[in-house]
Amino acid sequence: MSGKNKSSALEDPALKELRHIKNLLMLLLFKLGATSDELDIAVGMGAGNIRAAFPVRRIKKLPSTN
Repeated sequence: MSGKNKSSALEDPALKELRHIKNLLMLLLFKLGATSDELDIAVGMGAGNIRAAFPVRRIKKLPSTN
């Protein structure tokens, strides 16, 4: 083992940046109309956890181009 504990690994700037990128991608998918169940299939985070992290009522969907 490298000697790092779990809490210091979570503070790693690279991991923090990856979490931000993941959140931005999930926000974009919600704006495009994806459901929390669909995102759960993709990321395995749990639909309930996704709904807690991204309250859909506060996210404005992108207008349809059709």
